[in-house]
Amino acid sequence: MAGEVRRKKIVEIVNEHGSISCDDLSMLFKVTPETIRRDLAALQEQGFLVRTHGGATACVEFNMPPSALRKQEHFEQKLAIARKAASYICDKDVIFLDAGTTVSLICDFIPQDKEIYIITNSFECVSKLADKENVTLISTGGILHRKTRAFTGENALNTLRSATLNKAFISAFAVSEKHGVMDSNVDEANLNRAALEMAAEAFLLVDASKFGRIAYINVCPVSCVSTIITDSRLDSEIIDSLEIIPINVVIADREPFAPVLNP
Repeated sequence: MAGEVRRKKIVEIVNEHGSISCDDLSMLFKVTPETIRRDLAALQEQGFLVRTHGGATACVEFNMPPSALRKQEHFEQKLAIARKAASYICDKDVIFLDAGTTVSLICDFIPQDKEIYIITNSFECVSKLADKENVTLISTGGILHRKTRAFTGENALNTLRSATLNKAFISAFAVSEKHGVMDSNVDEANLNRAALEMAAEAFLLVDASKFGRIAYINVCPVSCVSTIITDSRLDSEIIDSLEIIPINVVIADREPFAPVLNP
């Protein structure tokens, strides 16, 4: 079997089963483990899977729905989380908004009576905020990742690292007390990590479905964020364990829903 065909089959197998060992692939394709390791290295470089000790696992990002579809998942909870997050924004704040679908909804609740400085790597946030006269808008620039509509790369990192932030609002693909805040895109993870380093306060915006999941890139320990804003579906035991750390856990949808401030 030609190498290109074999690698395509490997991707299909890993995506179907979630993970597989080098030995199993070696027996399946009747090639040496060294050949399989070279295949896995090439496929990881192309972003199709993630190498592990002795095998490979499926790449979360490879199966990630496009941004527009992800926004519709748990939309009511995400809207409540974004509304609550916006209530923490103060006059003269310098804030960072990442490219997560929940974070981008903050733009619909930006207070119009406050002067705010916003740095963002989100294409959607830039589009939403471009006409807001009370917002001084700074795009990080960089390379656009079309699936997540996020700007990333060295230019984006340099822009962010030159800023002094009052608050950073970030999202995550997965969260657990053991593995911390996780993402599926290394460039976006690097940018969020930099934002956390530059911010006086860090807010993690995640609906309850993100807890207990695993993604292959660690952004930071959970203790690096000061406040987690989530929804009422989150298990009370998880809330208790987070508050012991201590992290301020805010349940956004326990309050009456308010209409969008800036439709």
